[in-house]
Amino acid sequence: MAKEAFRLVEQLIVLRETGLAEAATGVSLDQWLAVVGRRTRADRRMLVTTADLARRLPALRGAMAEGVVSWAQVRIIVCEAQRFGRELDDEVDGAIAQAVPAAAADHPDELGHVLRWALDRIRPRTCERAPVERSRWFLQPTLDGTGGRSYGEHTAADFALLEAATRPGPPEGRTRDRFGQPG
Repeated sequence: MAKEAFRLVEQLIVLRETGLAEAATGVSLDQWLAVVGRRTRADRRMLVTTADLARRLPALRGAMAEGVVSWAQVRIIVCEAQRFGRELDDEVDGAIAQAVPAAAADHPDELGHVLRWALDRIRPRTCERAPVERSRWFLQPTLDGTGGRSYGEHTAADFALLEAATRPGPPEGRTRDRFGQPG
């Protein structure tokens, strides 16, 4: 099965690079695979994604060509590798080249564990989040009318206003400091 999948992926690479399927049929490669190949949406996505990654990652293409990985292992490699941008292709390719010989004969999940361990070293250590461009606030009433939930995402300025409006401040009268002493 792995050799057949490799031949199919190689053909998809040629079709992607030349645009032959689109030019000859007038439909996208995905639609062509649906009609001619009678593939499900999940199969089409996996095949096209594998072809795209195999073009960019020589270690993946080489492992498939040599037949050292099964189709199940290829799917795991693709699912892990597609999360990275093109700017990290060299590092991802190196991680694949390191993981495949270490766990190629193992169960697909074992290869997945080894690959995730190798890829964790190139993932950014900080979680940088893009700033919220527009505030969104969602209100979800309960069906029985007894209340509801609210949740949302806000810009920094809108969140500061919302926080100030909903925080009551100190109670009236004498308060205590953090050590319990009247303050």
